Amino acid sequence: MNHLKILWRFLKFYFRAKTKYNIHSPFVFSLAEALTEDHRLFYVFEEAEMLRELLLQNSETIPVADYGAGSLVNNQKTRPIRSIAASALSSPSECRRLFRIAHWCKPNNVLEMGTSLGISALYLAAGAAPARVTTLEGAPAIATVARENFNWFYDNFRYKSFKKLTTATSGYLKYFKPNTSIPIEIIEGRFEITLPQALKQLKIIDLAFIDGNHRCEPTLQYFEMCLQYAHDKTVLIFDDVHWSEDMEKAWETIRNHPKVTLSVDLFWCGMVFFRNEQREKEHFDLIESRFKPFSLGFFG
Repeated sequence: MNHLKILWRFLKFYFRAKTKYNIHSPFVFSLAEALTEDHRLFYVFEEAEMLRELLLQNSETIPVADYGAGSLVNNQKTRPIRSIAASALSSPSECRRLFRIAHWCKPNNVLEMGTSLGISALYLAAGAAPARVTTLEGAPAIATVARENFNWFYDNFRYKSFKKLTTATSGYLKYFKPNTSIPIEIIEGRFEITLPQALKQLKIIDLAFIDGNHRCEPTLQYFEMCLQYAHDKTVLIFDDVHWSEDMEKAWETIRNHPKVTLSVDLFWCGMVFFRNEQREKEHFDLIESRFKPFSLGFFG
């Protein structure tokens, strides 16, 4: 039933969504180009997905403490790592978009709420390099696995720098200048404790990915806390804004907040901006042009 509801929400989103051809704002057009039309592959994609495959084969069972709205798939107190990898990780396409968002924003710092097994943090760190990522995880056993994953990843792929790009003949973009340091810090514990700690440590937020508690009230609380550390270039990303009616309510409240000048709905996530140069509040639902081939700007 939940999946049918999500499908219905997507259909409503699809019919109102615009492609880059329907956008007149230069800023949003640039964002749409980067997030919905850029299909280049980066080496980190292949490497991070190698780690995902290993996790999907890992039958080790660990205790899970879920402080959020739970899983649509499995709410047991102990779960195999492969089960967590199959149901809790952001999909490869979502992770690639996180990379592109981080690469487009060029933040000095990144905050993630909801580390899980660490795949999304790796994409964020790659896209935002040389910025550091601070990621929060509530479940101690999952945080331990994520740390092991970061160590494994940076031990096996030592040429991470993500500063200088050249196009390789394979169609991938290759990075040079080795950097073996791990640019990701995990803070472990309940979000109501660790989020204030992380915010004080960061002092300001440039980019935040909020994916930890799919309920309205906690999501709004996280938004208000992050808002105190936001500036006019800050970008806040909220995962699964159409996951439930409760999350859609939270998303509606967030995008209508008086300090939000621009919001963008990609269906799998929602983004809010606080741009001083934005004269009027605007909201966009964006979708790839290939999914609306008939929409080339002639029909509004």
